[in-house]
Amino acid sequence: MRKLLCLFVLGFFSVSVSAANWLDLGKSNDNNTQTFLDLDSIKKYNQRVLLSSNNENYNSAFVQFTYINNHENRKEGWYYSKNFVIANCIDESFYTPSVIIYGFKDEVIDSYQDKNFTKLDFNVAFPETVAESIIKAICY
Repeated sequence: MRKLLCLFVLGFFSVSVSAANWLDLGKSNDNNTQTFLDLDSIKKYNQRVLLSSNNENYNSAFVQFTYINNHENRKEGWYYSKNFVIANCIDESFYTPSVIIYGFKDEVIDSYQDKNFTKLDFNVAFPETVAESIIKAICY
């Protein structure tokens, strides 16, 4: 019985060590989306991005968007999404090649993954937007 209890305790601690460190980046201007960044997931993105030059500087991280109030996605049953974001720290652009969308009971509603993207797929982050906040937090 003691061995079983020890195994349970060790197993619990090994799972809980991998918890994310979410930073609240605030709400969108319309107050319908809350944005969080997992600080522990920020790292250099070393995979080649097609059509980019050798001097590009890419970082990646996981971002969560929680849909609140009257957000249009709530009507579709979406509660939040977890997104893998790649940021080009040179020109402050970004791309989201992977997304998982969750419902109100943490069930997966939908997911998406793009393995064939290029630098042309990256979007400009406009000043004073959530996208700019994400890029600043990932890159600097």
